[in-house]
Amino acid sequence: MSNAGYAPAFAFYGDDFTGASAHLDAFRISGLRGLLFLRLPERKQLERHLPILDAIGIAGIARSLPAGAMEAEVRPALELFHSLGCRSVQYKVCSTFDSAPHLGNIGRMMELGRAIFGARPVPVVAACPDAGRWTAFGQHFADARGEVFRLDRHPTMAKHPSTPMDEADLRRHLARQTEMPLGLIDFRALRSSPQALRRHWDALSSAGAQGVVLDALEEADLDRIAALIWELSAEVPNFTVSAQGLAGALGRHAASLGLGGAAAEAAMGPVDRLMVLSGSASPQTAMQIRAAEAAGWPALRIDLTRMMDRPAGEFALQVEEGLAQALAEGAGAIAYTALGPDDPAIPAAREQAARRGIPPEDLVRHTGDLFGTLVTRLSDRCGLRRAVLAGGDTSSQAMRAIDAYALRILGFSRAAGARISSLVSDNPRLDGLQLLLKAGQTGADDVFLRVRSMEGWA
Repeated sequence: MSNAGYAPAFAFYGDDFTGASAHLDAFRISGLRGLLFLRLPERKQLERHLPILDAIGIAGIARSLPAGAMEAEVRPALELFHSLGCRSVQYKVCSTFDSAPHLGNIGRMMELGRAIFGARPVPVVAACPDAGRWTAFGQHFADARGEVFRLDRHPTMAKHPSTPMDEADLRRHLARQTEMPLGLIDFRALRSSPQALRRHWDALSSAGAQGVVLDALEEADLDRIAALIWELSAEVPNFTVSAQGLAGALGRHAASLGLGGAAAEAAMGPVDRLMVLSGSASPQTAMQIRAAEAAGWPALRIDLTRMMDRPAGEFALQVEEGLAQALAEGAGAIAYTALGPDDPAIPAAREQAARRGIPPEDLVRHTGDLFGTLVTRLSDRCGLRRAVLAGGDTSSQAMRAIDAYALRILGFSRAAGARISSLVSDNPRLDGLQLLLKAGQTGADDVFLRVRSMEGWA
C-alpha cells in the first residue's frame, strides 16, 4: 500500500485493546497526535487520517490467541507499518509481560518482527516505572497496592487465569517461547554515556544477540533507551517489543526534536448514567465493583456456564434486559463475570468449557462478543454516552464486535488511574461514544464513580 507521502514516525500493534489505548495515550501526553484503529484500516481511512498523525496504532487480540494464530493476526499490521515507512514500530505488550508458549507468545512475535523489518536485535522494554513496573538485571517487578513483588511472586500475575507468570527473569521467560539468542543491557550499562551504551548494543549485536532485554528503574532510564532507539531507527526502521513506558519516552524524545502538535485535551463533564461490563478476574476490579455496589449501583453477575448452555442471541437479550432496567433506575449499572481470582465461577466455567470442548480463547471471544453486542444495543436503547469495559482480553474481543473503526484518546486521570476515549464510527449512534478501556489491575477503587461524575478526575 502506498503511503501517499505520509509516514507517521511511530506505529504500533497492541496485543490487547486496553494496553493499546494506554500506549497511544503515552504518545498523546508527550504532545504527539495519534489514532488507534480497531482493526486493519482501509485505504480510505488511512487517507483521511494519516496527514495529521504522528503515531498510528492498531489494537489487536494477539495476547489471547494461541501461538499458531498469532502470525495471521499480527503480520498484516506489521507489513502495513513497513509499507508506510514508519521509523519506529512497536509490538506493544502488557507491562506485566504475561504470555506463554501456547498463548500470547511474545517470542514468536519477535521472530516475526525480524522477518519483516530485518535481522537486527529486537529491543525488549517491559518497564513502566510510573505505573509500578520495573526491570532490574533482567528480573521484572510489579507493584500490588503499594507493595513491590518479583513477578513470579505477584499476587495477581502469578495466578493469572490464562498465563500465570512463574518466571521473573525476562530472558528465561522468553527462552520458553523462542530459540533466539537473548542479551541484556542492565541499568549500569544503560546509565553509561550514550556513546558507551551504543558500543554495548553493537557488541551484543556482533555477538549474535537477536533480542536484548533492557532494564529500567526510572523514567530517565526509559529516556536513555528512547534516545538509543531513535538513533538506531535513523539507519533503518526499528522494531521493538515494549510496554507503554517506552512510548512515553519516545514521545518525549520526539517532542524535544520539535515533532508533534497535539490538540488540547477535551473537556468532559458528568453523564447521567454509566454502564460497566467486566470480564476481569483481578482483585483490583473486584474492589472497584464492590465500591460501586456500596454506592448503590446494581451489579449483575453474568453466568458463563449458562452462556455456554443458551443460544447466544437469547442469552444476550436476557442480560440486555437486566442492564436496561438497572440503568433506568439509577446512575450506573455493572455486569460482571467474576469477583476476583478466587471466585468459584472461574473454575466452574473452565470445567464446563472443557466438558464441551470449548478452548479457553473461545470462551473469551464469546464473552467479548456479548459485551460488544451490549454496548451497541444499549448505547442506542438507553441513550448511553459513556461506558466502561474492564479486563484486557474481553475488552479486546468486545471492541472487535463494536461497529467502530478507531479510537481517539480524550484524557487521562492519574488520580483515577484511567483514561477515556471516544469511538470513531460511520454509525452516527456510536460515533463519539465515550469508552473507558480498563485493564484488570489498574484504576482507583472508586474509578467507576469518578468516570460517571468526573469528580476528582484531574
